[in-house]
Amino acid sequence: MSRPSNDPQWTLFEAAVQPPPVGSKLFIPNLDPTEFGWDEIVADVLPPQYLSEVIPNPERRGVFLAGAQAMALVGRVKSIQPQQLLQADVLNMGRKFTVIMQPRRATKTSGILAWLIGECLANPDLSAAFTICTTGKATRQKFLKEVVPPLERVWPYEDDRPFKILRGAGAEMLKFANGSFLSFVPFKGESFRSDAFDRIVLDEGQDPEPDEVDDVLAAIMPTLDTRPGAQLVIAGTAGGWRQGNMLYDELLKAVKGSPRHAVLAYMAPVSMDPDVTHLEADVDPEVIEADWPTAEALVRASHPGVASGLTPIDAVEDNWHTLRRKPGKFAAEYLGVFGKAASTSFIPFDDYNHGRQEGDLPTPPRHFRYAVAVHPDQTSWSIVAAWRDEEHRPNLAVLGTGPGTVGAYDECRRLYLKYRLPVAFDAGQSANTVVTDRFERTRPKTRTHPLAWAEVSTAHATLYAEIRRRALIHWGHEGMDQAVRDVVKRGTRDAKRWAFGRGDNPDADITTLEAGAAALKAYDDAPAPREQMTMIAG
Repeated sequence: MSRPSNDPQWTLFEAAVQPPPVGSKLFIPNLDPTEFGWDEIVADVLPPQYLSEVIPNPERRGVFLAGAQAMALVGRVKSIQPQQLLQADVLNMGRKFTVIMQPRRATKTSGILAWLIGECLANPDLSAAFTICTTGKATRQKFLKEVVPPLERVWPYEDDRPFKILRGAGAEMLKFANGSFLSFVPFKGESFRSDAFDRIVLDEGQDPEPDEVDDVLAAIMPTLDTRPGAQLVIAGTAGGWRQGNMLYDELLKAVKGSPRHAVLAYMAPVSMDPDVTHLEADVDPEVIEADWPTAEALVRASHPGVASGLTPIDAVEDNWHTLRRKPGKFAAEYLGVFGKAASTSFIPFDDYNHGRQEGDLPTPPRHFRYAVAVHPDQTSWSIVAAWRDEEHRPNLAVLGTGPGTVGAYDECRRLYLKYRLPVAFDAGQSANTVVTDRFERTRPKTRTHPLAWAEVSTAHATLYAEIRRRALIHWGHEGMDQAVRDVVKRGTRDAKRWAFGRGDNPDADITTLEAGAAALKAYDDAPAPREQMTMIAG
């Protein structure tokens, strides 16, 4: 919308001591870092485990403050956090590679986005890109839910904005009037090839599998070659493994003193081996997850959000009770403790990720099947649809997920009344029958398609083979992404048959894969619907 000439709110902005770029009540009274009190605020920051030597750059500090103002990081209920200013100082060093590792709920990403937007506002013709290294959908949601709303609050009138907001799926971007742009792209090599960038941020850098990383970095590195002062920022929390982990590898280079690396890392105390070939936590994750007082002491000593008062320790304790059921999860997310030495994924994530589709979930075709799977502990459920396209490639679409079991029954019943297709499920899993047994009492009766053990084993082997030949088409559901990372091969005594399993992580939620495999098996077993014939009188 355009700004009306008689808007009283605009008059207030123009009368302010230091008006925002176009007019918002959310602004920093003075963008001069000294008068803002930058050094005084940073003096109160919790010391990180690893920090490059920082040389203050007043000009670039002011640029960050402009970005923080644009992102509404200040206001009635907000204030810039000390760790965000320290993080900006590290980014402003201008090293080609910067590693940022902070625990959850420490305002890492919002500070990085403010830095990126400030850089674009201040530098003409700057090319920047931001991605979350999990799914393109996650990057798009970050843009639509956490970037666009504050920008629109600060600049309520489109005509006054020094940028345009492009929301198109697959083309999310801030296009600045000075020729700069900030793209929000999927973590794929093709997102970067044939372009040149001044700033690239890879957030959640601990998540992608090594083969994914190799492909993306091979595309990224040439894009930085022709841009003087180009920067690649790899940010995240600790990952579930070390060997081949992008964030861990770059952290190790920075800790070893690479002159082209800068680092800011908050984590529990770690020890380096004499040859600096790996970092090892000084505390056992199993102890952390067994005893809250031990975990609390480490959190207070290494979490900048808790130290600054931003993150209530009660909220962290609540998450400890939830995450402790997944071995190593709390230690990684909140204390920066990396997991096992190497990734041992049964399904190579790059093979699975090859068929990821962007955009909204499609409506299933006329001929498809769906299945339900419930976690053995009845803690979660998933319903997945399956079909094959004209090239005979399997397509999986997650129709629903949720906690417990009640929602599974309701959603299966709704889908049955809509499509009148039988609900497939693994009949050997008692948790599934908790849901499906209720179908016997419904009117009209809900038809089911129970799968015996031999059929389940075949179903899982079929889906595995389709993924390994990179034929699977899917739409990037976060639950399925995590299931691919967590799933292991579950054998039997005679080893003649196998299925997907949870191994030493019984809380792992692989129900999306289990339901997807069952649905594909049901589809392959079902006869194709007969084509309707139209009689034409002669």
